[in-house]
Amino acid sequence: MIDSKTAVQKAKTYFSDLFPSASDVRLEEVERSADGLSWLVTFSFAKPEIVVFGSPFANPHRDYKMVKLDSNTGEPQGVKIRAFAS
Repeated sequence: MIDSKTAVQKAKTYFSDLFPSASDVRLEEVERSADGLSWLVTFSFAKPEIVVFGSPFANPHRDYKMVKLDSNTGEPQGVKIRAFAS
């Protein structure tokens, strides 16, 4: 069984491989699934600039992705959009 630090390292590597252009990546959450079989690691990253009438504007919002890892091996099982209730 891998620990939370190892899960975060493996999730970050996997995330970076899938989204190489993501900038300002931040760790947001780390938790074990209810059944204990997976680690769920959430990252946020800056949304790209918005271009309006040829001028770029910074987008202050962030996107969130949750990486799911096998808790025994650390193998990535997938990535989902992480939505928050407002």
